[in-house]
Amino acid sequence: MTKLWTLWLCAQTWALGLAAQNQLAMQPAPACANDAIVWDLDQESATFGPTYNQNYGSSFLPIMEWTWGGIPGSRWGLLEFTALRRLPPGTQIQDARLSLYFLPNSSDGTHSLPSSTGRPHLMLIQRIIEKWEQDVVTWNTRPAFTAENELLLPPPTRIDQDYTDVDVTALVQDMVNQPERSFGFLLRLQLPEYYQKLIFASSERDNGNPALRPKLEVTYGGPPLAPLPSSVFEEQERVICPGESITLDASLPAALAYQWQDGSEQPTFDTDSTGWYVVHIEMEYCHTLSDSVHVMAVEDCRCTPAFPNAFTPNGDGINDLFQVLGVDACPGFYLELNIYNRWGQNVFQSTGLSRGWDGNFNGRSAPADLYFYTLNYGAEQISARRIQGDFTLIR
Repeated sequence: MTKLWTLWLCAQTWALGLAAQNQLAMQPAPACANDAIVWDLDQESATFGPTYNQNYGSSFLPIMEWTWGGIPGSRWGLLEFTALRRLPPGTQIQDARLSLYFLPNSSDGTHSLPSSTGRPHLMLIQRIIEKWEQDVVTWNTRPAFTAENELLLPPPTRIDQDYTDVDVTALVQDMVNQPERSFGFLLRLQLPEYYQKLIFASSERDNGNPALRPKLEVTYGGPPLAPLPSSVFEEQERVICPGESITLDASLPAALAYQWQDGSEQPTFDTDSTGWYVVHIEMEYCHTLSDSVHVMAVEDCRCTPAFPNAFTPNGDGINDLFQVLGVDACPGFYLELNIYNRWGQNVFQSTGLSRGWDGNFNGRSAPADLYFYTLNYGAEQISARRIQGDFTLIR
C-alpha cells in the first residue's frame, strides 16, 4: 500500500509540474525589435570613417574579427527581447532556448571556418547590464556586460550554419531575477584576432523570410502571464442626446501612445457627433491594438431603461418581479424584454413591458441562479437599441 501511495504521489507531483509549465515565445518584427551592431577599427579608415562613433542599427548581425582595407577591427552584436520583461522577478525559468539564423546574400558573405583561417571561431554570449537603444548605440557608447553565466558556442562546421536551440536558461534566469541590470545578449568572438566571422540575420534584415529573425523561447513555472488586452471599449455602442457631448475613454495602464481617426493623440476623445470612432494604441512589449465604437443619437433621452441586479419572487409583495425600471418616460417606444437561463433557454419574453417576470417557467418555480436579459428599445422596432446584462434570482 505504501508503495502504491508513493507512486500515486509521484504521479500527481509530475502532473502538477507539467501543469505549471508556461511558454513565452519571442521572434520580434522590425518595429518591435532591439538589436544592433557596433564596429571598431584599430585606426580611422579613409573609406569607412570613424566607425567607433557611428550607429549602424540592425541591418544584420555580423559577429566579426576581421580587416577592412587592411585595418583590423571588431564587430559585436547586441540583441534584446523586450517582451521578456513581462515575467516578474523571481519567475522560475525551466528552459530558455536562443536561435540565431545564418543570413544569405549579406554584404559580408558567409561564416568563415576554422579549417580555412586557423582561428577558433568560438562565440561568446553574455548578458548586457546597461540600457541601450538600437538607433543610437555606437562602439564608444556600447553598454557594459558581465561574464556571469556566459556561454561559449562551438565553431561552425558549415559556412551557412544556423545556431538553433542554444541553451541560455541560466542567462535568462539572471535577466528575470535582475531586470534593472539586464538588457539583452552581447554576441562577440572570444579571441580578438582576425580572421573570424559569423553572419546572422537580425530582426531588421531577414531577406524577406521572417523565420530567420532571432528567436527566444522560454518555458517558465508559476502562473501564466495575464493576456494582453484585445479590446478597449466595454460597449461597442454609445448614445448621445441632442445638444450634448460624450467622452470616449481609451485609457489603458500599459499604453505608450494613442492615435484617433482624426490624428489626435490623447487617451480620451470628446464628441457631439454621431458616427464611428477608431483608436489605435501602442502598448508595452510591442503590443498594439485597435478598437472602434459607434456613437448613436437617441431620439428621446428621457427614456433610460435600467435593471435591478437581483429579485426575490417569494410572494411577500416586495421585489417579487424582475422588471425594467425607468420606462415611465418611454411612452410610445418599442420595448422587448427577453430573459435566458445559463443554458441559453428563453424563460420569459415581454413586449411593451406591461408586466415583469415572476420567476416561473413552464408553470414551475425557476431555480435560484444567474440569469441573463436583453432589452431592445427605441422609437421604432427597426432602429431599436439593445442593452444586455445579468441578474440573480434569489429564493
